[in-house]
Amino acid sequence: MQIEPHILNIKQQLETLTQDAESSEALMEITQLLTHLQQFDRPEVAHSRRRSDSSQLPKNLTELGDRCIQQLESVALSVKAEDPDKSREIECLSFPLALWVTQHGGELKTLTPIVNAIAYDSNQSHKTEALERLYHMVNHVLEGICPHSLQSAYSENQKAWRVLLLNHGIIATRTHNATLIESAYQNLVEKIPEDAPQFFEQGMAQMVKINYPDHVKSIVQKYYTQWHQAKILH
Repeated sequence: MQIEPHILNIKQQLETLTQDAESSEALMEITQLLTHLQQFDRPEVAHSRRRSDSSQLPKNLTELGDRCIQQLESVALSVKAEDPDKSREIECLSFPLALWVTQHGGELKTLTPIVNAIAYDSNQSHKTEALERLYHMVNHVLEGICPHSLQSAYSENQKAWRVLLLNHGIIATRTHNATLIESAYQNLVEKIPEDAPQFFEQGMAQMVKINYPDHVKSIVQKYYTQWHQAKILH
């Protein structure tokens, strides 16, 4: 699935959200970074990208994107006490920015604001088409995470990554798409098997609470049985 977020859109949304805010070093830096990155959305650069020519892209794309995400988080935190809704909207801009960075070949190093933004989007998405699109976007983010950022077992990135894998499984379940569900579940049990028993226990509870289609219940039952037995054996 091709995902094409645009820096100009992110920049315009940020300007709208912060038009009444006092200028800060973080906000000025974000604006400068987005202005710099915006040039790589030009049609001629996009055309070069389609020809697999990355010579026009910045070599430090990962660092530029990561710094911008960090500063978005900083600005969001600075207005949270006064305006929680605006804070959330600013933090949510880290999601399309993360997609843009990975779409252009960069990696993601700061995960918490991205995962928070995805969780919010997930809570706002109810239609199957929107959930399936969100599933693919989250998959894109997961594939773009820098492996080195996950090396510390107790880091904020580790925690955020685990939450993202679990949320990806929940989003997949809500699509009712068997192919997506199986893919997300397999990824989850391979990457964080220690979280699998509780995830599928909670999934079974949801199958009872919410009237899911039989084919979804069957998949959840299969994984629940497998991982409940594994939990008993251990």
